[in-house]
Amino acid sequence: MEQLQKEFIGKGEVSGVQFFQVWRGNDTCIYYRGNGLFEVIKVRFQKEQLNRKIGGVLVNFEAKEVYPKGEAWGQQDICTNNIERALEYASVSSGIDSGTICQSICDSDLHFLPTRLKTAFTGLLQPAGALTMK
Repeated sequence: MEQLQKEFIGKGEVSGVQFFQVWRGNDTCIYYRGNGLFEVIKVRFQKEQLNRKIGGVLVNFEAKEVYPKGEAWGQQDICTNNIERALEYASVSSGIDSGTICQSICDSDLHFLPTRLKTAFTGLLQPAGALTMK
């Protein structure tokens, strides 16, 4: 089954916005948008469809993971500019501790993240009071 892309350019409501997968656990993903926001999503699945007729032509669609479209967003997906909120939401959605998620992000090669965000993620791993995020 084809998995979600790690990097892509948005279409529709987010046309032209770059998306970068920051973390994935189970069927939950955190994406960083090039415009400074984070999206936490539940992966959706498209079933295999064989011999579907479109415009008089038979077309086959393979099973694959899909990013939720705007109208499909609900209680399972959020968009935020707050790193802590994104981590907490991803933790609840995936069942994985937010500290574990943050450590995984810090251990990744996130060349696309601005330095201030890399510093913020790293700071979240410091002892309480070591970093105050605003």
